[in-house]
Amino acid sequence: MRKSLETIIIIFLLCFFSKISAQEDPTVPISQRYLNNPLINDTTRNPIPSDNPFIQSKGSQKTNNKILKPNDALNPQKKIEVEPKNQPAEEVKKTEQQAADKKEEKKSETAEKKEESRPDADDGLFGSFRIGPMVGFGLLMGPNFSIESKIFKYIGLSVSYAGYNSVNLFAIPQIKSLLNNQSSSFTINTLQMKYTQFEGKLSIFPFGTSFFLGVAYGQRHIKLNANADVNVTILGVNTSTPVIEDIGVTSIYLTPQIGWLATWGGKYGWFAFGSEFGVQFPVKNTVTLTSTFTDPAVASYVSSILSSDQYIALSNQLQSSIVDNLNNYPLPYWNILKIGWLF
Repeated sequence: MRKSLETIIIIFLLCFFSKISAQEDPTVPISQRYLNNPLINDTTRNPIPSDNPFIQSKGSQKTNNKILKPNDALNPQKKIEVEPKNQPAEEVKKTEQQAADKKEEKKSETAEKKEESRPDADDGLFGSFRIGPMVGFGLLMGPNFSIESKIFKYIGLSVSYAGYNSVNLFAIPQIKSLLNNQSSSFTINTLQMKYTQFEGKLSIFPFGTSFFLGVAYGQRHIKLNANADVNVTILGVNTSTPVIEDIGVTSIYLTPQIGWLATWGGKYGWFAFGSEFGVQFPVKNTVTLTSTFTDPAVASYVSSILSSDQYIALSNQLQSSIVDNLNNYPLPYWNILKIGWLF
């Protein structure tokens, strides 16, 4: 009897466990594996609530299968996201280089904008246009006054006036001897010269430095005043008659030149000084001659004196020595030194 009872119990247990093991599907997740097990979900057979974390219900509450989400592994419509493969090292370096290049471009653009907004060190009170007065002294033209300007370091514009009222040319003994040793018919006692010129000039600074090339267009007026004695014969009497010869030569000229204009200073002005050298080429000349006899005793014989050989010799000497040379030959131009201030 006891053996029969043990046999029945063993058979029951084998049947029980075979039934449970048959219900376990390895493809079903653990959280859903016992949902349909009547031994677990039936509270009458299993009144003790399960604290198993894989079971969503406790006590007598039943699990609603409708709200359960299907397993992602069992859902064929679910797209499986695949992690991107690592990029090759060359592509990574290329991407980093492109990012670095963009940063450098942004930095350069920012630097260029700052540089554009920054005022030029050569700008003055009027920006890139500087202007101011200058004074100088030159060969032949004497003291001169000019208004100089400089634009963008490469272009210069100026207007100037130069001249002197009276210069004694016979202060140079060679000039006096040259004019008086040609003939015994006359004697030139004094020779004074008055000189004036007015011109405009364009200068180009090819290197943006002090050196420049320029050309000037202007007008000059040279007036010579000669006091002479003419040895003439009036009514058979040899006499020395004083005469004043006024010679005026007005010339339109061009002056190509080179020069040097150095500047020091800052925003509120430049101290400037320089020198320039060139040659005045006459383009058009106008000559006027006036003779004045100061002795009242010969006033009635002026026409005879003007036609005399002695007076003609004096006139030819002044014409050939001074007027012809001024008309036919260029004059040297040298503004030895000029200084000023450019604002």
